[in-house]
Amino acid sequence: MGVSRLKIIDLSQPIFTGMTVWPGHLKTYIFPYTTHEETKRRYKLSFETRGIILCDHGTTHVDAPLHLDPNGKSVDQLPLELFYREAVCIDARHVPPGEAITVKDIEEYCRKTGLEIREGDIVLFCIGHYDRHTNAKLEYVLEPFQGINAETARWLAEKGVVGVGFDGPAADCSKNIARGEFPADEVLKEKKILCFENLCNLDKLVGKRFRFIAFPLKLVGATASPIRPVAILE
Repeated sequence: MGVSRLKIIDLSQPIFTGMTVWPGHLKTYIFPYTTHEETKRRYKLSFETRGIILCDHGTTHVDAPLHLDPNGKSVDQLPLELFYREAVCIDARHVPPGEAITVKDIEEYCRKTGLEIREGDIVLFCIGHYDRHTNAKLEYVLEPFQGINAETARWLAEKGVVGVGFDGPAADCSKNIARGEFPADEVLKEKKILCFENLCNLDKLVGKRFRFIAFPLKLVGATASPIRPVAILE
């Protein structure tokens, strides 16, 4: 694969002080820690650093099994092979915000586009939620968003999928979450399927197969990790 033929799509949302996080999560702060003005008094070469306060689920991230399972693995214990996979992207923007993406939705889309979900794939769902609100607005977590249900999650598991991802804040649709129910998360936990949340730019990938790379940080004992996911197209 020649470098000149590669097209890399950044799938990560920006990280900044004041960005929207899930209600109850630690808020994000990026602040000056050492400044050029301070260090130039002590060294011949000045330097500057920033302090960062960030929830492990606070931005574009991958959940570790420990997030939902007290006996599950933390993010540093997961094999890196899980984060370098073939992937496909399903366009689910026609599903009303708040509702669940069904097996029928996926099958009809794959039939129309010729897309095939294979064993070992990661399946990304373009729901358009980030494009509607961005993570600069509180509406990003307050307004309805699409997700999958238990039946869809189970169907994906039977296909041998190892991960799912969304350009929204959760795998479950907001209608179920509002009832205090997380049926998709329950199945993902049971089947040990990774979940990538708060992605963006998925509109550039709908109907395509591509290489997906999203390595987590080696955060010992963490329930998730920020990632800089990319899609590589030839």
